[in-house]
Amino acid sequence: MMRRYEAGIGWGEMKDILVDTIERHLAGPRSLYQGYLEHPQHIEAILEQGEERVRAIAHARIQEIRRAVGLRRPAVATPEPEAPT
Repeated sequence: MMRRYEAGIGWGEMKDILVDTIERHLAGPRSLYQGYLEHPQHIEAILEQGEERVRAIAHARIQEIRRAVGLRRPAVATPEPEAPT
């Protein structure tokens, strides 16, 4: 590239080189993004898998914290019976 500058490369030619380089660099991520747009159910499946993993980790961590500070799991509230109408 340095030799091309020394030889007198113009701004227009340099912009074309830059655009081509950026396009090549972004081709893979752009293709991946387009695939996700075409198949949103794939994104949903990934998010659901992540949710399951995170929920298990968070539950275990919360239990550790409760034991460490001496708290028991809160009792599940039972709904009050409805008044007769």
